[in-house]
Amino acid sequence: MAAATLAQALEDPSSRVRKAAIRSLALDGGPEAERVLSMGLQSPDAALRRDVVDALGLLGSGAAQRNLPPLLLDPDQVVRQAAADWLAEYSPAKELR
Repeated sequence: MAAATLAQALEDPSSRVRKAAIRSLALDGGPEAERVLSMGLQSPDAALRRDVVDALGLLGSGAAQRNLPPLLLDPDQVVRQAAADWLAEYSPAKELR
């Protein structure tokens, strides 16, 4: 039920409410949080997508690798860069260093 409420909060007109929902989902973690956050990647709001990218990155390598590659083609440069940064953070090449 909490995930459903937070999913609704991602569509709230207030950016503060949306940010709080994203933060809460990132802290909760788990597959349901990842599912709800991934829905936010479809938002027309680039700032929201950017916040969701960071939240998914904080969920770990699996969440980043499952959700962020398509954002390397996002129309917003800041979103593209954030996705690239998180994917680089979890790249196998980095683990070899």
